[in-house]
Amino acid sequence: MKKLISTLLVLAMVFAMLPTLALVGSAEGEGAIVLPGDCFHSRLSYTDNGNGTHTVTCRDCNAVINAAQNCTYSSGVCTLCGATETPAELIDNSLTFATINLQLESYIGADFFFLKTKVADYDSYFVRFTYPTADGSVTEDVQVEAYSKYYYAEHQVAAKEMADTIQATIYATKNGATYHGPTTEWSLMNAMRTNMDKSTATAAAKGLYVAILNYGEKAQYHFNYNTELLATSVLTAAEISTYLPAARNAVSVDATTSNGLTGVTFYKMALSCGPCTVLNVMFKPGTGVNISDVECHISYTNRAGVETEDVIDEFTPSGTRYVALFQGMTAKQLGSTMQITFYSKTTGQPISETRTYSEESYIADNPATGTKAALFTALVQYADAAAAHFGS
Repeated sequence: MKKLISTLLVLAMVFAMLPTLALVGSAEGEGAIVLPGDCFHSRLSYTDNGNGTHTVTCRDCNAVINAAQNCTYSSGVCTLCGATETPAELIDNSLTFATINLQLESYIGADFFFLKTKVADYDSYFVRFTYPTADGSVTEDVQVEAYSKYYYAEHQVAAKEMADTIQATIYATKNGATYHGPTTEWSLMNAMRTNMDKSTATAAAKGLYVAILNYGEKAQYHFNYNTELLATSVLTAAEISTYLPAARNAVSVDATTSNGLTGVTFYKMALSCGPCTVLNVMFKPGTGVNISDVECHISYTNRAGVETEDVIDEFTPSGTRYVALFQGMTAKQLGSTMQITFYSKTTGQPISETRTYSEESYIADNPATGTKAALFTALVQYADAAAAHFGS
């Protein structure tokens, strides 16, 4: 009798515990009974982390089993989280630049050269530039040009961005895989400081470097960009006072040859200051003139001393007017004259008066104040330094 009573008491205690048990998944399937805290983590979920790994979580108790488990791919798709495989970028340390050449006449910037033999075994190649701007970091892939035994990629630098650090990397592909070399960091400001220190640097060359960095500083102030690190910070006060060309007033050559033609009328001029100067020729077609029949002819002497005529037939709309963008002049040619006439494509005849102008004319005819005046003064000094260095 006592044994029966003892057995009944044990059974009663077991049944009393049943309400505290939980149904969870198990290796044998759902519904196995285990004590709380003893989850087998048998039903798992996999969440893509976007970096070649996924997070493994128990669906029953929400415990994170592995926060960064490597994905396992089949046919380019992870068998667990479904993420798409991203082809790996492989490193080829031989993909390096041979030289970086400053370009300070046609535009402000540099050409990044590497030997053709570096990429002889690749199917395609390009240079990736990453650099800061006022709107955030920008990445730009630039196709290369051939020159002798080299390939090179051009990078232009806006006046206000001379102190910025640029990252340049050679990328190449073969057999569907992408390779890249080590990243080179470069800034125009530091490159000119290096050139200033060379024993071969002439006084004219130093004048050019100082004038460009001074122009960059004034652009930084005018556009309120990265003024914590000024382009002139690599120069000494003595270098600036010794080599910077004297400030002078801009000179205008603006004149119009009247011929009574009104198919196109000039509206106004403007000057944009970036890696190079760009003259904005604003105009308005006359009544009955179709803009698709209009060409802008600009005659000038190029930097090699050859008489040249550029024809512009693509224009930027600006309300009821249009803008022809001309950037044929180099730094030393800021004051060089040009003749601007609009023609009919159909007849080949002029349909406007001829305007004689120069980029310096805009500065002379549009007096500025404050940081804009300082920027224009620095631009004229840059032009004078370029003429002294490259020859007028």
